[in-house]
Amino acid sequence: MPLSPAERDHIIEVEKLKDEIRRLLQTEPAQSSWSKFWQHPATLLILGFLLTGAAGAWLTHYWKESEWTNQQNYCSSSAL
Repeated sequence: MPLSPAERDHIIEVEKLKDEIRRLLQTEPAQSSWSKFWQHPATLLILGFLLTGAAGAWLTHYWKESEWTNQQNYCSSSAL
């Protein structure tokens, strides 16, 4: 039994509405420029480099300070 023109038009309208709803649901949310900036690979590379350098500098300082304190304690105890 073939569809009447009114039924065809109704089906077409429903399908158009479904497509429009799918497009609205599938669009990606707009990202701010800051969000895009922080996700850029070059930014992440530079940030990683700086944080690694800072952590290394802090660890080196801590280790040298500890060694200096140990040396001072050794020298003062051996002088007695």
